[in-house]
Amino acid sequence: MEIRELRAADAPAVFRSLLSDPEIAGWFRVDGAFTLAECEEMVARKVAHRAAHGFGWSLGWEGDTCLGWSVAQYCIIEGVSEVEIGWTVARSHWRRGIGTRLGRAALIEVASLGLDSVVAYTREDNVASRGVMTKLGMTYEKSFDFHGERHVLYRKPLPVSLDLGALDRLEDEHGDPAV
Repeated sequence: MEIRELRAADAPAVFRSLLSDPEIAGWFRVDGAFTLAECEEMVARKVAHRAAHGFGWSLGWEGDTCLGWSVAQYCIIEGVSEVEIGWTVARSHWRRGIGTRLGRAALIEVASLGLDSVVAYTREDNVASRGVMTKLGMTYEKSFDFHGERHVLYRKPLPVSLDLGALDRLEDEHGDPAV
């Protein structure tokens, strides 16, 4: 899988592979799949985040097929500014280790920022993403309400210099991760 920075021209791929799928969109909102116009707007915001902050979203590709996204962005959780990592995987590629690889890419993306820690969060019932968080060395911190639903927050303390070799070994130690 090739992972590269999200570009404005990627909105149709995000729509086609990810957010037009009601099951994937359902993790983000209750009112169904996203439209292409909504994906274009979202991608424009994420590209602007990278331009403003020097880090951001990336896409995982296999040939011309978008397999998922890797998130590295600022977010607000219960009034506190955090740097979030995350991932979303096309349903046709679930349970193949793609989520763990995308999460690992997000950790690498933020490694040079000098952060004390990063967070990831998901709905309480998203067992697959919670598994990825654990595989990435994150630990459960708390549950909280987000847009009217219960979510869980995981955190990973970051050393002054993140050991990228340890991230390389993460995949080796766990074999082909479940997500």
